[in-house]
Amino acid sequence: MGWSVNKLVLKWCFFILCVAYCGSSYATHLELDPDKWDELRRGLDYSEAPPPEVDPATYNVPTPIGLGLWVQMLKIFLYILLIGALIFLIVRLILNSKKPEFGKKKTTKNETKEVLPTALSTMDQLWEHYHSAKESGDYRECLRVLYQISIKKLAENGWIVTGAEKTNTDYINELKIGSVANAFTRLTQVHEYSWYGDTTIDSEDFNNYEPWFMNFINSPEVEKK
Repeated sequence: MGWSVNKLVLKWCFFILCVAYCGSSYATHLELDPDKWDELRRGLDYSEAPPPEVDPATYNVPTPIGLGLWVQMLKIFLYILLIGALIFLIVRLILNSKKPEFGKKKTTKNETKEVLPTALSTMDQLWEHYHSAKESGDYRECLRVLYQISIKKLAENGWIVTGAEKTNTDYINELKIGSVANAFTRLTQVHEYSWYGDTTIDSEDFNNYEPWFMNFINSPEVEKK
């Protein structure tokens, strides 16, 4: 039984091989109609054209994968570096143009003015500065110095205590009330008007105000406490 089956299988395999071989051999020996073949290939060009010539100078070698990205990033980095350098140079030029010349010291407003005497200076310094300002016709400065002499006079007689941080209002509050306080308040108003108001004081104004200060400084009431 087993041999019969195997024999049958062998026959079918041999038959399939024969069909395949005979079919292929038959196909290779088919005869074509020449007229029909000529009709089919009519109009076809079987000539082979030569390949186009390529100029080596224009031939671009393909960039390896991944290298093109790094090249683009490098170009962008160089552009950013160039722009940053230009901005730095422009800012540097602007700063150098505004920088003061070497060796020249810029004078300030306070350096151009001399130190003016105050009630903390000596009485001799105050009177000397007063006469100098009067001779030069600086009547505004004369009234300022007379006011400082008035404060100095009050401090010498024990009415007030002078201090660098004290204001004119502090001195008025120390005097409290009385004829001395009233007279000093009036002098303070003149001083505020002529000095802090930046008012131009001419000789006529000075002649009107000077007696007020002189009378207060030489007043017997100020001499005693």
